[in-house]
Amino acid sequence: MTFELSKRARSDIKNITRYTLESFGLAKADEYLDGSISSSIC
Repeated sequence: MTFELSKRARSDIKNITRYTLESFGLAKADEYLDGSISSSIC
């Protein structure tokens, strides 16, 4: 199954990831990205 995120969704993920990285560090940002990507696939 293939899907494509909208420009708005990509921007939201980028902004949330940046905030998480700045506020909580690289480990939490990675954890967020891993969770958001796997949730989008299911």
